[in-house]
Amino acid sequence: MQIFIRDSYAELSALAASHFMELLSGKQHPLVCVASGDSPSGLYKELVNRKNAGEMDVQHWDFLGLD
Repeated sequence: MQIFIRDSYAELSALAASHFMELLSGKQHPLVCVASGDSPSGLYKELVNRKNAGEMDVQHWDFLGLD
């Protein structure tokens, strides 16, 4: 396990989004299980921003709500 420390929640969310995108790169039909609540909201916002900027294509992704 690695522990990452950043100066702000926004920085940590951006880092998490980068790791997320790296993890799923090359996967043709990933299944993404998302949790509700405020803890992951910065990550989700960052992913939406990147999707809207054309940095990622989620057309063939499947999403499952954890909670």
